[in-house]
Amino acid sequence: WKRDEGRLGVLCQADGGETVMYYIDAEFNESPGRVGLISIGLACEDGREFYAVSSEFVEADCNDWVKANVLPLLGDTPRQTRAQIRDGILAFIGDDKPEIWGYFGAYDWVAFCQVFGAMVDLPPNFPMYILDIRQVMHERGIRKSDMPPKPKDAHSAIADARWHRAMHQAILALCRRPLSLYTAPRRILSWRPLSTSSCLPRRFPS
Repeated sequence: WKRDEGRLGVLCQADGGETVMYYIDAEFNESPGRVGLISIGLACEDGREFYAVSSEFVEADCNDWVKANVLPLLGDTPRQTRAQIRDGILAFIGDDKPEIWGYFGAYDWVAFCQVFGAMVDLPPNFPMYILDIRQVMHERGIRKSDMPPKPKDAHSAIADARWHRAMHQAILALCRRPLSLYTAPRRILSWRPLSTSSCLPRRFPS
C-alpha cells in the first residue's frame, strides 16, 4: 500500500487498485450500554447511495429527542431487518475496499458494525476503524464555518451522509490552497501544498 498524494486519506494498492470513499451516518436510540439502530445512510464518492430503516426498534421506547428529530424524517421507507440491512450494505459496497468516513462518527461506527454482529464479523475487505471528518478539522484548524451548512433535513441518515461527503470535499479543496494559515486553539498550524506526502499539520515550536 502507498498513499495517494492527490487525495486526502486515500490509500492505493501497489497494483493501482484504489480504495473507495464511503460516507456514513446512523440514527440510533441511545440507552445505557446500547446503541439501537434506527436508520443508516451511506453515500459513496461516486454518487451512489444506500439508505435503510430498521424494523427492529420500537418507536415508543425512543427517547424524546429521537422522537422529535429523527422519527418524523423516516417517512414511509420500508422497514428492514438487521439481516436485510447487512445484505443490502454488502451488495452496495461489493468487492470495494471501502475507506469509511463519518462526522463525530464513534457511535455511528458502533451501529454500523453491529449490523454485522461483532467487530470481528466485519467482511474481510472492510476496515476495522472509521475515519472522522471532525478529527481532520481539529488537526488542520479548519473552522466549522468553512464547511457546507447542515442540510435542512439533518438527522435523516442519508441526508447527513451526503453532507459528510460534501464536508470532506470541502476539506480536500482547502488542502489544495497553496498558502493558508489558520489559528487553532492553543497552537498555530501551517498548510502544506497537496504535493507533499500528507495533509497533516506542521506545528511551530512553542
